[in-house]
Amino acid sequence: MYSFGCQTVELETIYQFSSKSSRLITKPNVMRRQILFDNSLWLYLSNSRVADFFYKPYFQLLLGRSNDLASVQSIEQIDIQPLAELTKLRGTSVPVGNIPLAAPIQALPVSFTNEIPRRSMGTRPFFLLEYDYVQPEALPGKGFLDPQLDHEIYWHDYTE
Repeated sequence: MYSFGCQTVELETIYQFSSKSSRLITKPNVMRRQILFDNSLWLYLSNSRVADFFYKPYFQLLLGRSNDLASVQSIEQIDIQPLAELTKLRGTSVPVGNIPLAAPIQALPVSFTNEIPRRSMGTRPFFLLEYDYVQPEALPGKGFLDPQLDHEIYWHDYTE
């Protein structure tokens, strides 16, 4: 689950270099970049060994770009309640399938190679639900309720 406190948009100039002729040509390209502040990301993991890697990560934790550094506030073991029907999904991604949702769709990688740099081995489309998303109807699906935060988690299982 993901949330942020506020957002803004800035203009960023990216310089493109070209050496088609004998001299180096520089072309500025101005882009709008969205910046999010006060970010929070909750990860729900079924493997405690994977969760332990977040105590002392080998590489820096990033939220996207290489200068968007993240840190771990806490790692907790919680009791979650399994659900067969989801009614309060928000701040998460849900795979596109037979589930009708009114939300933006984004193709996201679901598996990567082991070498550096990592390459995507599989990409699937997902609905991206904002943190304040209000679900119009119940959805069948595999999920859990986090009673501490009172939100539901769509459980992504790629082992099947």
